[in-house]
Amino acid sequence: QDPDSVIAVCDTADTGADYCSMPIAAIYGEEVYIVDVVFDDSPPEVTKPECAKALMDNGVVAATFESNNAGSYFARDVSQLLEDKKYTCNIRTKRTISNKQTRIEFASDTIIKKFYFKDPSTYARNSQYAEFMKQVTTYTRSGKVPHDDAPDSLSLLENELRGLVGAKVEIMQRPF
Repeated sequence: QDPDSVIAVCDTADTGADYCSMPIAAIYGEEVYIVDVVFDDSPPEVTKPECAKALMDNGVVAATFESNNAGSYFARDVSQLLEDKKYTCNIRTKRTISNKQTRIEFASDTIIKKFYFKDPSTYARNSQYAEFMKQVTTYTRSGKVPHDDAPDSLSLLENELRGLVGAKVEIMQRPF
């Protein structure tokens, strides 16, 4: 059965220690399946083509890139790579204003209840998906964790989906 939609959210890396984190979600009703991720702390010249390939491989129709710092250039370049391959994906950028910890906190309930992840037996132990899951499952609220890119990108995805759900089209009688 085909998903209702396949979307992605990308939190581009700001500094050398950061990961470019792009979860790809297949949406079935209210259930969100994280079918693939790009999770790499390599420089942008590596992660841009990685993101473009993952978007194409997974049939992503829309992707939102966090446009803080170099994010908008990153999105533009990924968009160009897709265009060169004649692949259509609605790429947009969005500035994030909310505090990362607060955002993760607010999104966590929905992520726990509605997000589904691959079984560890289905991905390699040293894969990007494995690294992503390690960060998601070791995230704690107490104090600073050295890396919170994976849970943060999931919170961005949750925010994006909440925006989509809120945008239901209703047909109604004309009031005049």
